[in-house]
Amino acid sequence: MCKEKSLNLKVFDDINRNYMEPKKAAGSIFEYLNRSGREDISKIRLTIENWYEKYPDKYKNMLRKRLRSSDNTESMSAWFELYLYNELIKKFDVEIEPEIQETGKRPDYLIKKGDQKLFYLEVCVSNDKEDPNVARVIDYIDTNADVKNYLIMRLIQIGKTTPKLKMILNRVGDLKPGGGYVYKENGWIIEFEMTKMPISNPANRKIGMSFTIFWGSDKKLKNKINKKIEQRVESNIPYIIAVNICSIAIDIQDVLDVLYGGEFVQQDGKILRRKKYGSGNFITNGIFLGPEGFRNKRISGVLIFTNLFPWRTYG
Repeated sequence: MCKEKSLNLKVFDDINRNYMEPKKAAGSIFEYLNRSGREDISKIRLTIENWYEKYPDKYKNMLRKRLRSSDNTESMSAWFELYLYNELIKKFDVEIEPEIQETGKRPDYLIKKGDQKLFYLEVCVSNDKEDPNVARVIDYIDTNADVKNYLIMRLIQIGKTTPKLKMILNRVGDLKPGGGYVYKENGWIIEFEMTKMPISNPANRKIGMSFTIFWGSDKKLKNKINKKIEQRVESNIPYIIAVNICSIAIDIQDVLDVLYGGEFVQQDGKILRRKKYGSGNFITNGIFLGPEGFRNKRISGVLIFTNLFPWRTYG
């Protein structure tokens, strides 16, 4: 009876929702989706519940637990798996965590068409490290800044202590459209720029865009893919890795560097990208191309998704 009852649970709670604010930088994605009373968030919840309903009962409890995690990486990984499952079942048969008898390994999915096994699919998410002090800066400015135009925030370097929030607030409040301010204290380097775009709704965020400039996101992506490669099963069936890159610090050039190798060079104190592929001016240290030529040949391909979030896929 208890097991049957647990299978009927929904992903989100059956509660009254009166919170109409945008998501704060602090706090988990699930927490916000679960409490928000906004119409667009209600549609996201409905979409996720519809997807979850189609998921096999045997695996629902564990998936639900992961979807509801306060760890955004864990929650987003579960959501990405659910998203792919619902896309794939439109045209294929999908077996979840099939056991490979020879090795005991269990890839995330086996994609089939009837009795024909097409490929194994491993799924992962690569995102930037979440620092609570960065969230404090964003939420403090969004809540307290008396500005009429949107701000752009660029995080260059993270310090070890909490930034001086009132100092930042005062300096940002004095900015004119087109003006900028750089906060440099205790290892922090944060750039703020006042745009010429007016804030249409006083309840909206003051920081219209925030992103990181510092390096490291590409290394995390490479580590994520390599970890999935280590889990590869020995089989003649194609093996594909799907990665959702939840970071605006990575662009297509970074992805190519991770897959095929590349480097950054310094010139006159500035960091420059290397030349385009085919020029010969790059290091062969990628997933598929190493010092001795092509490698990881048993990996059939890597599917790259960029910044795929629940609010981009509902409806």
